[in-house]
Amino acid sequence: MNSKLLWCGYLEAGAKSTAVVRDEALSTGNPDTLYLFHQKRNQFVEFRRDIVEGKLRELNDDERASSSDLQSAYEAALAGFTPRVQQKINLANLAASGGGAATAVAVDVDDVVTADDGDDDDDEYIDDMDDDI
Repeated sequence: MNSKLLWCGYLEAGAKSTAVVRDEALSTGNPDTLYLFHQKRNQFVEFRRDIVEGKLRELNDDERASSSDLQSAYEAALAGFTPRVQQKINLANLAASGGGAATAVAVDVDDVVTADDGDDDDDEYIDDMDDDI
């Protein structure tokens, strides 16, 4: 692992506080957000930079002693993780190669279901959630 791209630290967030790994190589595609590997959730979570950066700190000695567990969990999660930017690139490449290009589908108009069933009653139903049912 390239230590310049990885930072192990701690997210101070009350009951949700946890050890985290920040991997600079993982891009969200949005300069206002970043991915952190969240040890308690055992997954990558996207955070807003302006909120999370002030809550990150270096690991203390006790936390640093268990950082090998953190790095192992990070590596396992990374193996199954595809950043959103990479997903977009993969979809674009798939479409460009013809493997995922949009395909026109012929639809018989008689098979299309609409909300209007042809009678004179009111077919629109919106539950405003104000009832006790």
